[in-house]
Amino acid sequence: ECADGIDNDDDGATDYPNDPDCDYAGGPREQPICELEDALDIALEPDNQIELPVITGVAGADYGARCGASGRGQERPLRLIAPAPMHLVAEITEADFDPVLHARRVCDDPRSELACDDDGGEGNLSRLELDLDAGSTFLFVDAFAEDGGGATRLRLTTSPR
Repeated sequence: ECADGIDNDDDGATDYPNDPDCDYAGGPREQPICELEDALDIALEPDNQIELPVITGVAGADYGARCGASGRGQERPLRLIAPAPMHLVAEITEADFDPVLHARRVCDDPRSELACDDDGGEGNLSRLELDLDAGSTFLFVDAFAEDGGGATRLRLTTSPR
């Protein structure tokens, strides 16, 4: 989309280098990943635990973090939807790379970061805890290394707050 001569995201800027959402000429998208269908929605329930596979790379390496060498690798954003305030423990239980977890209130605003963890779990796996308000919180499964990314297993455990 970043070299097709069309303003695909209707922001008034066409292609690289004019569109700030295009990382390079011929890039695959003009919209930030936060606005695309690739952001995975997860409805949370209080006092619950879910595990799911997460593959990074869907979002490229667009969203950094305050920890873990800034989470420079490939990431996958997840939109966690809480029906009420709750406590969340998010942990990577398996990964074929060095993962980083970070959470934001606003998907594409790094200043809204709520928590970040690199290597707080077992070995080099990541684990973070945070209190969620009702509504959406964005959790990023990211990679420490610039060329990192791959398959992970994520466990989300919720409890009342």
